[in-house]
Amino acid sequence: KYLKDLKPTVIDDLIAMNALYRPGPMQFIPEYIDCKHGRKSVVYPHPMLEEILKPTYGIMVYQEQIMQVAQIMGGYTLGEADILRRAMGKKKAEEMEKQKAIFVNRAVEKNGVDKKVADEVFEKMAYFAGYGFNKSHSAAYSVLAYQTAYFKANYTAEYMAAVLSHNMNDIKKVSQFIEECNALGITVDLPNVNTGAGNFVVKDGRIQYGLSAIKGVGANAVASIVKERDENGPFDSLFDLTSRIDLRNCNRKTLESLIEAGALDPVFPDRSRLMASLDDAIQYAARKQQDELMNQISLFGESGGGAAGNGEPKLRDAEKWTSMVKLKKERDLIGFYLSGHPLDRFRDDIRLFCSHNLGNDSIGSLDDRHSVSVAGIITSVKQVRDKKGRPFAFLGFEDEFNSAEVIAFSDCYDKFMNLIEVDNIVVVDGNVDTRGGIPKIIARSFDRVENLREKNQAKIRLRIQLHTSELSDQDLRELADTLKSSKGQTMVAFDVISMHAEPMRMNARRYVIDPTDELLKQLRTKFGRDRVSLERN
Repeated sequence: KYLKDLKPTVIDDLIAMNALYRPGPMQFIPEYIDCKHGRKSVVYPHPMLEEILKPTYGIMVYQEQIMQVAQIMGGYTLGEADILRRAMGKKKAEEMEKQKAIFVNRAVEKNGVDKKVADEVFEKMAYFAGYGFNKSHSAAYSVLAYQTAYFKANYTAEYMAAVLSHNMNDIKKVSQFIEECNALGITVDLPNVNTGAGNFVVKDGRIQYGLSAIKGVGANAVASIVKERDENGPFDSLFDLTSRIDLRNCNRKTLESLIEAGALDPVFPDRSRLMASLDDAIQYAARKQQDELMNQISLFGESGGGAAGNGEPKLRDAEKWTSMVKLKKERDLIGFYLSGHPLDRFRDDIRLFCSHNLGNDSIGSLDDRHSVSVAGIITSVKQVRDKKGRPFAFLGFEDEFNSAEVIAFSDCYDKFMNLIEVDNIVVVDGNVDTRGGIPKIIARSFDRVENLREKNQAKIRLRIQLHTSELSDQDLRELADTLKSSKGQTMVAFDVISMHAEPMRMNARRYVIDPTDELLKQLRTKFGRDRVSLERN
């Protein structure tokens, strides 16, 4: 905000703002801004200090200015001025009184300064010296901040890729910076053994997740994969990958991490089958590499029972991971959900029944104590006890937009303890607490997000768009039978669209249905996803 008000035009503006933006001198920032833009006249404590204070509009900002004032007005040597600066910084009363007497006497006797003015100048020096910032430090920080701001504004994806690469060993920071990428509209793609590098890289304006940033994947493993791929082309199967890389550098645990993080999705998208076949792939690679080493493969492709002669094995069948299992493994390894989000399948219900999300433009913009209903995932639970010894909890809570702290005090915690567990997807009803500047939610109740639609059946309507030109009598009979078979509390409305008449809304009172996922899937398969929806009454 201050920088926007300041509208800096020279690097000195940034240097001064950097030095002022700290407890104490921060109160002078509005004055500095007003003086820069001519809304307020610059006032100097004494004409002899104008040259020193002119760059900062009459305000003492830097330690160097304190020392210069001591030299010019107080007649201090450079060494004496440094002693004064240190004394002011330590705020020792006895030493300060001694230095004040020296400064005032010299200012009056040597420079003819009015005693009252000299007293006032010393007090200002003492105040600013307690918080004053070294100008050279402020200059270094400001130049660096300006350079990084320039890169972020003009080469945003490249800058964020560099930031992610620099912090790749801290999965929490990586997660935070990926959230920043999302806020900036930059897509971060899953890691990819066929196109990725060790670091985060930019391809076509999108950031590719760095292979070395995957938990459990070391630099030697990545080097082996990238070297082989660059020299001999992309990998086309799990067995091709394991047989071409050095398994001494890329062991089973590393391959597990690559699979669970989605880095092998371009090779084969079913991670559960890749994981089930991993031992086969490692054994196949060992046999093939041994065959090649022993030169057992004949000109006609025959081998003494070797792997290459028999061709690649097939992937084993395996029970497909649920979306939640897949995403949890992904998050554990890369710190974020990239291929989807656990809330995706509840998106319609959240839109209908939750009042807000955790984004800055949602709960972040609310007043204190505002009532909210928010869906999200519990990421952490810290149980503590209040003054009466009753347990309550601080929860980590996040959705696809942001994260927030939820506090469940003792009565609420006791009532909903069975729902307050890590990885549970829940709806929290509560009130926003804005104290401290970071919005929190004080919970009143918890519920499973799966219960939203069931509990609110009477508050919603099933809307089906019917195009008469595309429907037969048989289609209509089947629709009627489908709706009759689902008994519940939700009304049905048809939007009838005809080529020969205006669209018409018909409320079908004979049908009161239970809008289950299965029913919605059946209807959307028949009529199209965008023609079947739920809406509030």
